[in-house]
Amino acid sequence: MPGAIHHVVAVIKLRWSVNILKVLRGGPMRYTDLQRVITLSTGENVHNRPLTESLRRLEDRRLIDHPAASDGGSVYRLTPVGAELVDLLGHLEGWSERHLTRP
Repeated sequence: MPGAIHHVVAVIKLRWSVNILKVLRGGPMRYTDLQRVITLSTGENVHNRPLTESLRRLEDRRLIDHPAASDGGSVYRLTPVGAELVDLLGHLEGWSERHLTRP
């Protein structure tokens, strides 16, 4: 079972992966919009290469998908598996706030 936890940690430690998953919780989004929202929410400059690599890895793990949009473009969206992980991340965040943020 420890191996399974290591797979989860490998996913969430990817640069921008937690941010990507949390942003996509709000609905499908185009690459440039996703990049802009993460930049605004983190205050950090989100570069193309690490963002693209994280998106590909999340897609490889079937946490997000990348279907064509009706206008011929494409969007990123959470899969049901990705949405389940986002819920778990919310629980971890709550646990962390209760137990790890104390002096």
